[in-house]
Amino acid sequence: MTEKNETAGTNLYDVVGVRQREFGRLSGVCYLDCAGAPLYADSHVKEHCSLLCGNVFGNPHSASASSERSSLLVDEARHRLLRELGTTGDTYSVVFTAGCTAALRLLADSFPWSMSTKGQCRQARSNSGDSSSSSSSSVFAYLDDNHTSVVGMRSVAWQGGGARTVVYSAEGMDSCTSMADLMHRAQGVDNTAGMDQARTSVGSHQTKGTLTSSHSGDTIPDSRECGSGDYVCSSQAAAHHLVAYPLQSNFNGMKYPMAWCSRIQEVCHCSACVCTDSGAGRLCTGDAWYHTVLDVSGAVGTSPVDLGGEHQPHFVVLSLYKWLGYPTGLGALLVHRNVSHLLSSSYFGGGTVSAYSPLADFAVPRSSVSERLEHGTVSFLTIAAISTGFDILFSLVTSMEAVEQHVFGLAQFTYRRLSDMRHFNQRPLVEIYTSTAYASSRAQGPIVTFNVLQPDGAYVGYSQVEKLAVAHDIQLRAGCFCNVGACQRWLKISTDRLRSHWSAGHRCGDDVDIIDGHPTGAVRVSFGYMSTYDDANVFLNFIESSFLVSSAPPVVLTSGVSSSHGDSHNTCHLLSISLFPIKSCAAFEVSEWPIGRSGLQYDRSWVVVLAATKAALSLKQHPLLYTIRPSIDLARGLLIVQAADHALLEVPLHHPGLTDPDQPPVETRICSDRVCGWHCGEEAAAWFTRVLGRECFLLQQDTSIAGRQMATSTHEPNDSSAASDSQHTPVSMSYANVAPFLCINEASVAHLREQIKSSTGDSVDMDNKMLTDRFRGNLLVSGSTAYEEDSWQDVQIGDVLLKCVGPCSRCRMICIDPHSGATSPQPLSTLAKHRGKQMTFGTYMYSATQHKNCSASLRLRVGDQVLPRKKLVKS
Repeated sequence: MTEKNETAGTNLYDVVGVRQREFGRLSGVCYLDCAGAPLYADSHVKEHCSLLCGNVFGNPHSASASSERSSLLVDEARHRLLRELGTTGDTYSVVFTAGCTAALRLLADSFPWSMSTKGQCRQARSNSGDSSSSSSSSVFAYLDDNHTSVVGMRSVAWQGGGARTVVYSAEGMDSCTSMADLMHRAQGVDNTAGMDQARTSVGSHQTKGTLTSSHSGDTIPDSRECGSGDYVCSSQAAAHHLVAYPLQSNFNGMKYPMAWCSRIQEVCHCSACVCTDSGAGRLCTGDAWYHTVLDVSGAVGTSPVDLGGEHQPHFVVLSLYKWLGYPTGLGALLVHRNVSHLLSSSYFGGGTVSAYSPLADFAVPRSSVSERLEHGTVSFLTIAAISTGFDILFSLVTSMEAVEQHVFGLAQFTYRRLSDMRHFNQRPLVEIYTSTAYASSRAQGPIVTFNVLQPDGAYVGYSQVEKLAVAHDIQLRAGCFCNVGACQRWLKISTDRLRSHWSAGHRCGDDVDIIDGHPTGAVRVSFGYMSTYDDANVFLNFIESSFLVSSAPPVVLTSGVSSSHGDSHNTCHLLSISLFPIKSCAAFEVSEWPIGRSGLQYDRSWVVVLAATKAALSLKQHPLLYTIRPSIDLARGLLIVQAADHALLEVPLHHPGLTDPDQPPVETRICSDRVCGWHCGEEAAAWFTRVLGRECFLLQQDTSIAGRQMATSTHEPNDSSAASDSQHTPVSMSYANVAPFLCINEASVAHLREQIKSSTGDSVDMDNKMLTDRFRGNLLVSGSTAYEEDSWQDVQIGDVLLKCVGPCSRCRMICIDPHSGATSPQPLSTLAKHRGKQMTFGTYMYSATQHKNCSASLRLRVGDQVLPRKKLVKS
């Protein structure tokens, strides 16, 4: 593959020097999620800390010297933010919020939504195809490519004023002749029930509970200046409509024109509008005032944004960390001076009123929109980081125009290289979601969104790509990126299909990446001003080496299988038994062991829990857990825990809490399930705290209650009994993730090792034992053929019958060396190529024997014969 380095690009600014000076923490890490969270410069945080440590800052609402210092910093931040956006305080007011989402919620709560009281029929209200059918109802219109936080405003619009909601497309905006035409073409969002509720509310209280006062000096003006200031709306019944869109899509980086603002903000779009000359401008007696809210969060960090030109949105929202990387939890709502009088709040917090009485309905809002809407004390210490952040940023880059060209070059290079990648049969390796072809930075931002394809055109799940990327120290994003509308559009997911996905159990943020062969999300890489061509090359090499199939796979002939136990041509035996007394810690190997109620007795019966959050520690986040070696002494009734350079720890197997009703259990979570356990004492807590360097304690499973259970079917697949079809037997679970047992096939391990050697040469050398340890199985079986376990229905080992639940889907945990704690892409990388989208290895099982005869004498022994029964094959 052709690679590109920094010298091959344009000399816009010294990105290599910036990377070395400010982002040394990225050594060995390929960070490609700048659209999700741009990185902060080291010196930005240091300068901010220096500012806070060297000064005293008081509450801006006070009059002390320290308070005045804070007020000056806040005012300076407002001015600096507007300056970097190409405008001034004469045009826009800055309302600081807790982020872009908070700014949108504030706008939704403060906007003057209204609905018709002319008695339109329900059909007319819910049908957005004819704007004149409900001429005095507010409309909230949003582009189908919008962040969830924008779409969420519709609930406030519905409930607060009964506004109608419509969704429009970029094609619709580009081709419409007027806003009325766009509203006619747009798709309405039917919320009949919500409209009826809002109508009842508005009917009894026609206007929102805005603050009022008879004091002329503080009264919000009645004159309603809209648009560019050339129009004065004198109609008290005029409906105000809000149209939202992003400057840049957070889904695929597509840019939308600022010129849309001017088109949307044209007044007098409905046929009922009559305009006359009022002397102070044109007088509109109609009822169609269209206002725009522009989300610039996705664009400000990599593009220049100019609010001082001819196209000026009425409202602008952003999060500061999307621009500067730091601080998080700080955003802004920018309000154009011509519409600032429209925003009011039924709630008033500290600093938003000039006078009020708690004993009467008397409250006078402040005249400034910033003062009216910034409820309580602003985050002045955080706001202090804004000016410092801009100073640092522009000491590193020459201009936002230079940043735009640099990051666009990275995205264009990545797009072209991905587009050129082809499987052996010339089918594309990826499906890229774009309509710009990355031809110009004016139309396309620094984001590339795609899904990986197999040689037959089937999709590789985005979750698989993300898991494997993490194993290669590549940080990217997968899913729908809180932009379901764009996801539906580009992935061709209808709303009916979306609903069916939800009914099937798919939720935002889970790893259900393919349903019925169709992707539910995509993979996104995004660049920032600190990104380099080395980052792009690392990512491209990863995609090519992990997913590109350069030659046709060999044809494998398979024979039929039967359903009787022990008919395999090979004799299988139980090679080893391992239990993991403490979840995520090292294995304890035994030659024989009793079967308990939840699998191997005492397997995963303890877990290490953080003291502060009560969260169970996971090996993925805390590789040091691997260095802790627990064992069980059944004769003495002890859990014995060892770690290098630490004294031995002994914990009783039977916790006093099991018989002490006065000791309360502790709750934690295992795989999203709430579980209870017993604190194992301060001595154990101190020991684990010393070993792990985190304040934590040991928790033992509470076996006195039912706890977690795994529902399983008890009937045989060939059982024709109707009664058995509905029978399910719950299986008790310890702190194991999915099932009580995990079985590994020695032949599969050997086969995988050969595949790893074939793909990496001698660069990765793991013997069978080292590779087996990474899969953390309870049972290791010998004598079978590679991956034969995939076809097993159940397994008889001695007197124990184990039912197969299904394959174990692997994650980056297997990339952690259990002996050193070091991480590497293998063996996950090879599994991704050869074991399907879920990267399965090993088989989950549970004991069926214990349900028929729960006897303490049930034991497994190394050397026991293993008699697998394969699944039936339908002819």
